Amino acid sequence: AGGSVADVDRWTADGLPYAEVLLPLVRAAEAALDQRLGEGWLDLVALPAREAWARQLARELAGVAQLALHQRFEALRQANAGAGPGTTDGESGPDLYQYFVLSLLHQGLPAFFEELPVLARHLAVVVGRHVDNVERLVHRLVADQAAISQVLAGGQPVTPIQDVAPALSDPHDGRQRVAVLTCAGGLRVVYKPRDVRMELGFSRVLDALAARGCASVPRGIDVVARDGYGWESFAEPQALASTGEVRAYYRKAGGLLCVAWLLGGRDLHMENVVATAQGPVLVDLEALFAPGDARPGGERPTGAETGVGQAPTPPSSCLQTGLLTYVSGGPDTPLQEVGGLRGRAAGTSTLARRVWRQLRTRDLHFV
Repeated sequence: AGGSVADVDRWTADGLPYAEVLLPLVRAAEAALDQRLGEGWLDLVALPAREAWARQLARELAGVAQLALHQRFEALRQANAGAGPGTTDGESGPDLYQYFVLSLLHQGLPAFFEELPVLARHLAVVVGRHVDNVERLVHRLVADQAAISQVLAGGQPVTPIQDVAPALSDPHDGRQRVAVLTCAGGLRVVYKPRDVRMELGFSRVLDALAARGCASVPRGIDVVARDGYGWESFAEPQALASTGEVRAYYRKAGGLLCVAWLLGGRDLHMENVVATAQGPVLVDLEALFAPGDARPGGERPTGAETGVGQAPTPPSSCLQTGLLTYVSGGPDTPLQEVGGLRGRAAGTSTLARRVWRQLRTRDLHFV
């Protein structure tokens, strides 16, 4: 019970409404993982990492269910609008929120989901995919930990995983997402649930150029590539301490720009580039080797076909990579510079964000 209260408090601090109602769904997911993975997974993944996964699942469930729950709570609140502020008895007083939550948890959820079967199905899918994906990651970690230790951790132990930053990408292929795992010694490793052979090949190209005396290219990242997924070294953003380091950084940026252009790189905006002390590092190369040559008859691929997503650029131009400059926006949205080397639009969005106020009280609302 104490752990459940602590979880609800943490999720509420994260701004999640109706955290108490989400708790049984998260607990069901945890029980399913315990059943599938056995007690051994508790030795592989420490409590903070398991809590981080639970927290992420709660966020996703809240995103699905919050408006439906709030509509039901608002109906109850309207029905009791005449209750005076000094009233304290059950459903008509300041404890109206607690009454609502307890009535759902004790007997109301089945009827709630029968009335909203699509919501029930959506929540079940989110929980099921979460369990599948965590189980898949843990099995892959067990199978690959020797290779991860050798290639990414300098021979140091990988498990137990101390922490995890889940959901670092959009969901794809059954709601799988990129995650960063903090290993036993504090080293961070990136898990990508997709083919990473492109990153491995690109790193080998950079390392081969460096070995042949090309000092103007950054070092490639370390990669453990498997069938349909892989593990990568974590690129740590770092500040530059001197003018000399800034000059060296941009010299390597120029070398990286050249290699990316030669290999048909596209979509290399600021979210796909990490600035390290050793130079810029590309962390997503799904759009490498994009088509761009002229077709028979002189017709060229469109921006949508090449993945550039911006205004047409001169033929055979390094601007096509998006690494030097990448202007995002359109007729109805402001133009923003999001280029990999000069983007300044981090964290901006033209979409309204729902923020909840007075959580776990009678006056719960969003703005």
